[in-house]
Amino acid sequence: MVRVRIDSLRSAASRLSFDHPSGSLQVGSAKISTPFSLRLEEGSWIINPSGGKELEFPALQPLLIEPARAASGIVQYQGVDWPGRVEVVAVSDEGAHAMDVVVQVLMETYLPGVIAKEMYHSWDDDAFEAQAIAARSYAVVEHERWRDRRHYDLVAGQASQAWVGATTHPRSVKAVAATRGQLLMFEDRVVPAYYSSCCGGHPANAAECVTENPNHNIAPLRAGDAAVRHNCCGSAKVARWTATITSAEVVRALSQITSPSMVSGDFRGLSGLSSIEVQRRNQSGRATEFRIRDNKGKIASLGAEDLRRALASVKGGPLKSGDFTVHISSGKCRFDGRGFGHGSGMCQHGAQAMALTGSSEVAILQRYYPHARLVTAWH
Repeated sequence: MVRVRIDSLRSAASRLSFDHPSGSLQVGSAKISTPFSLRLEEGSWIINPSGGKELEFPALQPLLIEPARAASGIVQYQGVDWPGRVEVVAVSDEGAHAMDVVVQVLMETYLPGVIAKEMYHSWDDDAFEAQAIAARSYAVVEHERWRDRRHYDLVAGQASQAWVGATTHPRSVKAVAATRGQLLMFEDRVVPAYYSSCCGGHPANAAECVTENPNHNIAPLRAGDAAVRHNCCGSAKVARWTATITSAEVVRALSQITSPSMVSGDFRGLSGLSSIEVQRRNQSGRATEFRIRDNKGKIASLGAEDLRRALASVKGGPLKSGDFTVHISSGKCRFDGRGFGHGSGMCQHGAQAMALTGSSEVAILQRYYPHARLVTAWH
């Protein structure tokens, strides 16, 4: 069982809507007619059933919402079918009206909705199966990491894995069933199998871009240590890209950086921009660090993914990856980049390219998670 946060609300005006094809849902010990709305008000859950009397429950404990016995195993939240049970949690340390919506779902029921969202539906079965194993491995690691630390293991979105909820997409369902219980292992530990859309031919090491956990600095997540370009996804539309951002917007974004992940220097008080140059690359050729110089010669440096994150909300952004070069002219910065995403682990476009040439899911995983082995942890 994994706990997936599908929504996070912090406004006093937030209203949650629930429904079920059977016409009712079990809320705690009460059976309530659907559809109904839910809000958090002065330490209480307030439920307004359609055509019924308002109900109130104390918000000291999470509110569990699930199908009534023998009913379909989904809960409709905000018009989307979610498999499993829904728990609404008051997050009191983030405000009087703060609440998270979390789905409790069996791993093998969760995964088809991940694959259906992460992959193009026309892609090959072997690419889908490789994705299923990677997503399962990642989810197992996140479950173990967070199970005693917070009320959810994963987020339905970019912070963890995309998730569409309940799905009947045949190829996704088939891929999960064909790989049931299969995990990537390295030295008797499950591999946190990061993946991204397109590495652009320059794979990243996980420790360079997505994790500071020393336990994740392992051989299967160091594909970027190889001094050989993968050349696996050159036909993808996002293998090459260009973005233009004004120098003023870049300076403004950099001046707001206060994170200790900054490599060196001080970005406050920059006087324009003279250059943004690649200062360091990994062995695969991917940019990992940039040196930034202003018009007065002031120099500071920043990790590639930190720079990408700093520019995420500016006009002209976000940048598709942290692997780029920058040309500055006439008050504008032109970013010429490669790939889409952090580039660590499996390249999804590369996996599909391999599948098209007849590679199996095992061969795909061996390429993108070197030295990992495949085991069946449950049936």
